[in-house]
Amino acid sequence: MTLRAMVFVRYEGAFHLGHVGWAFEYRTGWFNAGSVENVHGLPEATPKDMDFWTKDTLDPVSAMAQWHYDAYKVLPVEHPAPRAARRVIAWIGQQPYIFLQRNCVDDAYDVLRAYGLIDLALPSKTLIPNLWFAALPGPAHQLDGEPALVQNGLRRVWRVLPFAHERTLHIATNISVPPPPWRAEGNAAQRFLQAALDELKLKAENEIPTS
Repeated sequence: MTLRAMVFVRYEGAFHLGHVGWAFEYRTGWFNAGSVENVHGLPEATPKDMDFWTKDTLDPVSAMAQWHYDAYKVLPVEHPAPRAARRVIAWIGQQPYIFLQRNCVDDAYDVLRAYGLIDLALPSKTLIPNLWFAALPGPAHQLDGEPALVQNGLRRVWRVLPFAHERTLHIATNISVPPPPWRAEGNAAQRFLQAALDELKLKAENEIPTS
């Protein structure tokens, strides 16, 4: 069953480098949406202070509009794994924000890779959120423009039912959640990601003027 993943961008976030968040569809027609906002633009922030949020919603576009995102892309996923993505979200909620190691692109990448998008550009190769978003396939849809998200039949029915269309999720901090396989220490994928990150850091250091 093909479902949809979404990446949202706020172009002027992080001092105009951009900021991204995720959303993905459940088989029920609901979506999960979320991000680590880091509202104060700190280079590092604890899980308590990094402005992490996630919610299940019938309208991910409206949920993201509350955080002033500008645009989004819709990516079809042939073999979606929402439970795996939810586990990664729980893990992300327990990780500190670190600009060059655990930023918004890392978060969106990990959630959507777990969901089933395996061909995403590596965060360590495309560090700037605006560039990472631009490199994703498909057109960008403006949040204040025509909606590009087609509602399936079940979702249309649920909109008129008398119960909440949105629920905020709270991540337990007292339960240890393992990282996704590609982030596990000693994993070949993690070594590859770390090597790419080290290369990026070295390149950035060499480009910083000394005088």
